[in-house]
Amino acid sequence: VVTRARLTLSAGAAWLLVEIERDPRLDPIALGVRHRVTPERMREVEAELVRARFIESDSESRSVTKSGCEALGKLVRARRAHIHELVSDWPESQRADTTAVFRRLAEELVPDVRVPASRS
Repeated sequence: VVTRARLTLSAGAAWLLVEIERDPRLDPIALGVRHRVTPERMREVEAELVRARFIESDSESRSVTKSGCEALGKLVRARRAHIHELVSDWPESQRADTTAVFRRLAEELVPDVRVPASRS
């Protein structure tokens, strides 16, 4: 998905960017523990996002910048296109039965991106 979005982020950084957009107050280290990712790796991917200027970070929260929102938009479009391609190979009868479920899942898994008003 990252390659399709034409971003030069690691998969871990893309994942963390989505998670920060969902919850700016999340603790990346605690998130990593829940998913068996080392604290060192979580610090690396957070630093990657800061270097790319996709997030701003302080000790208590992180915020997605305008360029981070643009990157998120690319990730969202790439993920939705990927899901659409997977489903398009299914027989019409299966697609009709699962369209509503996929729409709901797509909204949950690939949320719309909120654009900050004054971040760079």
